[in-house]
Amino acid sequence: MNQQYIYVSFEYDYDSRAKLTFCEKKNQTYRIYLNNCNAYGGKGGFTNRKTEGDGKTPIGIYHIISGFGTEQAEKVKIPYVITDNGQVWVDDPESKYYNTMQQGDGKGKWKSAEKLNIPAYKYALVIGYNTNSPVPYGGSAIFVHCMTDNPYTEGCIAIKEKDMHCLISNIDVNKKPIIIIDSIEKIKRKYEEWKDAGDK
Repeated sequence: MNQQYIYVSFEYDYDSRAKLTFCEKKNQTYRIYLNNCNAYGGKGGFTNRKTEGDGKTPIGIYHIISGFGTEQAEKVKIPYVITDNGQVWVDDPESKYYNTMQQGDGKGKWKSAEKLNIPAYKYALVIGYNTNSPVPYGGSAIFVHCMTDNPYTEGCIAIKEKDMHCLISNIDVNKKPIIIIDSIEKIKRKYEEWKDAGDK
């Protein structure tokens, strides 16, 4: 069975700079869609103790669960929402809608939410971080999205628009895509372990 992997590797956990590789494993071979393209993580770097508003990107292995964007991507094979009708992502830890996509101003259901009709979200993928029974203050709105002029994000992963277009046009929910965010050394070790296992 095919499976897709997104590897995000960083050299220093306090630095926003990273590299992203997107590949698909089929039997004993890998198809590489993106290889070590430039990426940015959070302005506070990377952490395994993510909290709301810390400006850091969570380390770990997560599912890619859906996509959204201000424009329709080509050949989309994952649940995808065009954010042209007032959609927001709730980042209020006290709200029962915390870390979910909603619509409108909430009318008291939440105190804060992130607008999704911005240039960085021309194309975006939702990382399944703290999405299953979200823990309040555990962190929210963690996406892979398009780069802006800033050399960092507030906790997401950002890549160039052309790379994001490639990613979202080839990601396939049926291939159970996961994203692995960790140091270069650990990513290399994980990759070699999976590759060796597939070669046996």
